[in-house]
Amino acid sequence: MSVMLLILAFMCSLVGCAYLAISQDRNFRLVQDDANRRAPSRKLRPLGFVLLFLALCGCLLRDGVSFAALLWPLMLGISAVVVAQILSFRPAFLKPLLAIDKLALHRAKNPSSGIEKSGR
Repeated sequence: MSVMLLILAFMCSLVGCAYLAISQDRNFRLVQDDANRRAPSRKLRPLGFVLLFLALCGCLLRDGVSFAALLWPLMLGISAVVVAQILSFRPAFLKPLLAIDKLALHRAKNPSSGIEKSGR
């Protein structure tokens, strides 16, 4: 259980840093297709911060305040370096994370989200 919580916290930290990086215009254009020239959704940055907070919660649950105060910043640093390296060498690896942005764009265009109203 303890190892799974640590892995979950690290994955939240990694994906959170990736969403924070993708929320910037330059990185968003680097990751997305050339055919789609649009701005990133405003929901990517808060999602990144929520994931970083979940990583902090995972560290606190696993180790308590004393060691989480050391573990979480180290985890953030490692995640930021990994995301920077991915953006430098293989930005296409972050393309699956844009599915959230496409979903937000689809819901903004179609607020009913597929739920049809009855004719009554």
